[in-house]
Amino acid sequence: MTDQVECPKCGAKFESQAALMEHAKTTHSMSASAAAPAPAKFACPACGMDFPTQAALELHAKTMHMHGTPSNPARSVRPARLLAWGALGGIIGGLGLAGVMAVTGNLLGLPVTMLAVIAQAMFGVSAMSSGATAEGLGIHLLSSVLIGIVLTVVVVGLSRASAGFSKAFFPTSGGRIVSAGLLGGLLVFLVFGLPLMFLALVPTMHTLVTGMIEMMGASPSMASSMATTKLNGWMPSILSGFFIGHLVYGLLLAAFVFAGVRLQLRAAGRSATARRARESSA
Repeated sequence: MTDQVECPKCGAKFESQAALMEHAKTTHSMSASAAAPAPAKFACPACGMDFPTQAALELHAKTMHMHGTPSNPARSVRPARLLAWGALGGIIGGLGLAGVMAVTGNLLGLPVTMLAVIAQAMFGVSAMSSGATAEGLGIHLLSSVLIGIVLTVVVVGLSRASAGFSKAFFPTSGGRIVSAGLLGGLLVFLVFGLPLMFLALVPTMHTLVTGMIEMMGASPSMASSMATTKLNGWMPSILSGFFIGHLVYGLLLAAFVFAGVRLQLRAAGRSATARRARESSA
């Protein structure tokens, strides 16, 4: 028996939406939009399908998912597939972070050498070479991909092990995905971004700026002092840009990872529906 639809005016039930519309039009002179069911509000954690009431969701879980609504949706996804989404999210997030830093540098009147400086610090690439910026961008994106994969592994692993962690950090709703992304970006900033900034970025920026000032005729000691003064003036903006950039990274990474989650859950729901239909017809 198919699910019945209820008239919002008198409560009469009908076997189809078309029958409800005809009833609403002839009996209550209601428009089609007024007779339409309320917007879906309850999402199935197993497949992502939406339902207008909790009762409808529970009925769906009992009929479409063999063991009812799973308490931990993280156990319904394939981690290997999520790693690919984590890698893609890492690339897109890394580009977002690079864009924020480029804007920050532009506002400070700096040349686009931030990524080249990072490359120089990590692998000894000369910031003055013609390919330094491209190599720096490549290193930055590679790091972003690796971090994205590591975060995905940690979140998926802990979520599969703990239903409580899964509920908090393995969300499927938009608002909670944003929260998870911001938290992830903050953690990356604290664990990776700040050490990189103060151990590699700032010292090599000081070296680069000192060399540029020396090329204009200043003595080494004067050039170093002037570079320190400039960096001290730039630091609040650079730190702010780095922080915002990491939040953008976290948001983009979370958006792609949980897009993959929803796709897998919906696919699982469709498979369960098809299996149930085969068993019913057998």
